[in-house]
Amino acid sequence: MLYVGVTRDSLDALHELITTLPAPQVCSHLYAYAGNDLLLEWTDVFDDPVYISGLLPEAKVAEFGDALGVSISQRPRGI
Repeated sequence: MLYVGVTRDSLDALHELITTLPAPQVCSHLYAYAGNDLLLEWTDVFDDPVYISGLLPEAKVAEFGDALGVSISQRPRGI
């Protein structure tokens, strides 16, 4: 397990890995935190959906999805 702070340099390095290595070599689980709050969870990367915390403003989540070219849907609460 590796913890990496989110900086411009770390995101650039992650981008470089994602675009040059086969997907399974990059990571299999990805979690993003702000302090103790889990903001993003991607378990079994590339096979399962990305779960984004309800703590984030819906407009920002939609903007994030648009930037990635993906659709955003809500998971029913309690699942």
